[in-house]
Amino acid sequence: MAALRSMMAHELRSRLELIGCPTLVVWGDRDRAVGVRDGEVFAQLIRDARLVVFEDTGHVAMVERPAAFNALLEDFLAS
Repeated sequence: MAALRSMMAHELRSRLELIGCPTLVVWGDRDRAVGVRDGEVFAQLIRDARLVVFEDTGHVAMVERPAAFNALLEDFLAS
């Protein structure tokens, strides 16, 4: 619980603009923990970001859609 409280108290958004490399932002359209709107904001704040939203997917896209996620990641890393 202490780690969760610490994560929730940490202001992440103010640091996103400091990311200086191409970034893949992956979100699930049914994420109940952190909504899609946050993913859109993250992608806007990171200079060279690409947002991909998986349909019918929750908070852990890489577990819920492993084949699609891995293909997306391989494509991103190859580009």
